[in-house]
Amino acid sequence: AEDTERCAAGFGVRAMRVQVDATDAASVSRMVTTVAERFGRIDHLVAAAGVFRRTPANDVSETDWRDMMHGNFDTFRLCAHATADAMRTGASGGGSIVAFCDVAALRPWKPSICCSNINLSKPGICRGSLLGCNRASLGFGNRNVSG
Repeated sequence: AEDTERCAAGFGVRAMRVQVDATDAASVSRMVTTVAERFGRIDHLVAAAGVFRRTPANDVSETDWRDMMHGNFDTFRLCAHATADAMRTGASGGGSIVAFCDVAALRPWKPSICCSNINLSKPGICRGSLLGCNRASLGFGNRNVSG
């Protein structure tokens, strides 16, 4: 994170790193508040948090399944929701949300190599982001936030 911040500064871009637990709504809210206070607004969210465990499908425990879904779905929802509100009420009056995801979203891992939880959770975010953002702006279209 420090290297990225320095690199951005080298291009004349103002950036800051903020440590956040993307699974915790209060932590996400603090992140959004910190960034909005520092820069006066938030124009973009790039969501890249995720969980991956290379486990054969038959060996995925309930805990692993829940952690994977929570880490890949809920973190995106928490960050998108908190950031969309800040974008709407900020100086720019809107913004954009981009979700990065694993290649498994488009080309599932072979079950013998990996697991079903990554094959299901990643497409949910990426395809949902690609299709849902373009069609319904994550449901935030009324907030002038696009995907």
